[in-house]
Amino acid sequence: MPVDLPPSIHLIDYAYSTGGVFYHGTISNLDGILKSTWTLSTGDQKRNFDDPIDAKKFDYLWESVNHFEVFKRTIVTSMDTKMDFYHFQVIGVVDTVNGEQKMTSYLISPAESDPQYKKWIAILGVPFEKSAK
Repeated sequence: MPVDLPPSIHLIDYAYSTGGVFYHGTISNLDGILKSTWTLSTGDQKRNFDDPIDAKKFDYLWESVNHFEVFKRTIVTSMDTKMDFYHFQVIGVVDTVNGEQKMTSYLISPAESDPQYKKWIAILGVPFEKSAK
């Protein structure tokens, strides 16, 4: 049975590998509910968990992608660009409004010094501290 999709879907996807840990997060309103889901992979071990996110944080993350200079500088413009999550934080954004989908990717250095991006990544909540558990 087909599922009725909400008229507007926003999804932020994050992937980065460092220190032997692969971090993957999906922050979205896919099912009409704000959700932040993370997977930490080390070798053959995987841990999945949900991390609470409220509307204020979600809106900040979403709107910032469209306005911050760092995202304008790091946008992937070629379909041939390799998504290198060993050297970059790979951020994908999917926006679906009234059935029309737009996908955009960004490759951002983990050494990025832009203060707006540092705040953005902190609010995103990459669970670096949870990889040691």
